[in-house]
Amino acid sequence: MSAPLDLPDAWRPKRAGRGIGGTDAGALLAYYTPGLDSLTKYSTAADVWLRLVHGVEKPRSAVMSRGLDKEPVLKSIYERETSLSTTSPGVVWHPNGWASCSPDALTSISVCEWKTTTVFARKSWGAPMTDEVPPPYVAQCVWNCSLCDRPEAHLVVAFGRDWKHDDGTPDFAFEETAIYVIERDRDLERAMLAAAERFQKEHIDVRIPPSVEPRQNVRAWKRILKGEAP
Repeated sequence: MSAPLDLPDAWRPKRAGRGIGGTDAGALLAYYTPGLDSLTKYSTAADVWLRLVHGVEKPRSAVMSRGLDKEPVLKSIYERETSLSTTSPGVVWHPNGWASCSPDALTSISVCEWKTTTVFARKSWGAPMTDEVPPPYVAQCVWNCSLCDRPEAHLVVAFGRDWKHDDGTPDFAFEETAIYVIERDRDLERAMLAAAERFQKEHIDVRIPPSVEPRQNVRAWKRILKGEAP
């Protein structure tokens, strides 16, 4: 039986939709902090702006579909290896009303994220049970720890290979699974919250685009800058 959520009452899910979330926080910190380009590998402040101001979501990719498909497997592996029960919290909101997160799971001691990646990316990850993971995931995990009031995040990763069944259906073969532990970092979370608050005021509330280009939805971005519908 899953353990009940243990969140401060003010931080429990309170409305639909998503605000500035864990996958956004690193990109916004990088927007205001030169030298942190590694945090924008998957998205930039422009991607965040497109989603929150114009509802332009990141296109669904084969990698995203693969990750969603394998989440139940990773959840099962994690619960078996750690003996921890997990529960899905949905969207958790900070009291400020614009910061949110949606971790894949919570336990009594951690937030959890399930990830899949190819064996060819293994060199970007360190040894299991360390915090040696790509910087955007560190930012996401620390943000989620902050909003969910947990001391650490457990990042569960499957390294493997994409393949297809005879009928063309895509699949993913696991070759290795690893658990990484990212501790809550108060300095980093304060920096991300400050950057996110600034971005909310300077770009989201007033609908002013940031001075960077997005990683995704470039055509929609260019149409919006021309005053056209996305």
